Amino acid sequence: MPSKLPKPETLMLIDDSRFDRLIISRTIEHTKIFSRIIVFPGGKEALVYIIENINTANKLPQLILLDIQMPEMNGFEFMEQFDGLPPSFKNSCKVAMLSSTDDLSDIARVGADKNIIHLLKKPLHPSELVILLNENYEMQ
Repeated sequence: MPSKLPKPETLMLIDDSRFDRLIISRTIEHTKIFSRIIVFPGGKEALVYIIENINTANKLPQLILLDIQMPEMNGFEFMEQFDGLPPSFKNSCKVAMLSSTDDLSDIARVGADKNIIHLLKKPLHPSELVILLNENYEMQ
């Protein structure tokens, strides 16, 4: 089992739906776990932010919640770009996909990607997020 990362301070949420961003952000805020939440409506904007801040660790997320189905750049296309980011960043940031999909091919693709730790179902429940965090981060 891979070692756990330190408790995350910053979470990045990437989702094209304004409604989903609002609901998921409030759910995350309710947990009071993260000191900072960065929200983007698409993968391209999020990648630009990461690349621009790649040498400023306190601006980078330790967890990304990524919607699968988005226009312009879907979650899997984002992950192809994520794979090319420096190992120092990828080793300090985990990615969980967010979706309401029941598509077995999407579920299989999530399971096959070494950079994705979990598929979370929408709507996001705080208890699911806490379980994910406890499995992957030192939360004490």
